[in-house]
Amino acid sequence: ENIHKHQMNHLRNIIENGGIGFLIIRFTSYNKTFLLYAKDFFNYIDNTTRKSVPYEYFLEKGHEIKEKYAPRLDYIKIVDKLINEHNN
Repeated sequence: ENIHKHQMNHLRNIIENGGIGFLIIRFTSYNKTFLLYAKDFFNYIDNTTRKSVPYEYFLEKGHEIKEKYAPRLDYIKIVDKLINEHNN
């Protein structure tokens, strides 16, 4: 397991308490990194028998984080968007 049970429990607790949770996942074979909202992550794993989330799901629901020089992974813009969506 790449995501441990205690990490999943923590993410669920964050969501249940009105917080914002997300995963940052790197696909080395595709040379791409994604931010996936925890809500979307749980929506997938709670409704399937698969043990892993397919790359295609990240293409559909995730937000690609482009690599840069500084910061290397600029995910704050995506988190800001998530906060705005959460507050509206």
